[in-house]
Amino acid sequence: MSNSQLEAFRSLHAILETCKEQMHDDLVTGARGKKEEILQNHRNKQRIDKIVECTKKVIPLYEDRDKSFRSELDKIRQRGYIHEFYSRFTEIRRYHEQNPSIPIMSDNTTFEPTVQFSGEEWHGRFVDFHEFYKHYLNLSVFKSSSKITQKIDVQDAVAPNQLVTRTETKKVDYKTFITRVFEFWRIANHKKNKAYIQFYEELLEYLVDFWKRTHPITPTKAILRKCESVFNEEWNQNSVEGWQKPWSKKTKLKFAKSVNLLNQLKLSAAAKSQSQSQKNDKN
Repeated sequence: MSNSQLEAFRSLHAILETCKEQMHDDLVTGARGKKEEILQNHRNKQRIDKIVECTKKVIPLYEDRDKSFRSELDKIRQRGYIHEFYSRFTEIRRYHEQNPSIPIMSDNTTFEPTVQFSGEEWHGRFVDFHEFYKHYLNLSVFKSSSKITQKIDVQDAVAPNQLVTRTETKKVDYKTFITRVFEFWRIANHKKNKAYIQFYEELLEYLVDFWKRTHPITPTKAILRKCESVFNEEWNQNSVEGWQKPWSKKTKLKFAKSVNLLNQLKLSAAAKSQSQSQKNDKN
């Protein structure tokens, strides 16, 4: 409609100020709960992106390398500014007469995040590994690591009053899988085939996507570059466990503690549920 550099300058600064005011008001109001916190971060991420976009557009106006902005200001400041005003007014009116159905432009920018989570992710509180769990149980490369051997006491068929210990092998449950999937030493390196690589590539892709959805303002690319830099440094020093040196007991114990913690939480929840049930029975 108009090639006015001054109008572009005004419009960009108006959007910048609107974004900053909205961010301030949003942060002062605060977020209640994890869901609202994530939505707030996504709104602010959109505002930050808009601020960066408008800043990139407004910098060339300040630089004014072709002197067009200064020339436009000089036209307004000189004696014939009334003629310049009516000339622009006529141009705007003619444009709207020729295009009566164009949308009205507004400096008030609204931001509505569209982030989505599955039911299991519960608005970003938990990861959803259920699809990976199914693949883990069915892929042949995980045949040995997807099973767990336990010793259980059962009644003897011959002497019902006596207990005998039997060894039972079954597939790992979901809670055990959550930690076991990161126990890379369970699969020998020569067995890590194409299916194994594809599985972990998809898992990494999901984790990065989940991180972006739950931490939209955090510079994900910078974090990934740092992780890659740390790995390359360790590789050059021949200190990568599982490839350049054996897995340490400390590393293995770290995951064992996670499994024990899950079991303790499970037992604690069961005990609490039983205690509550007993109280209800008494009442």
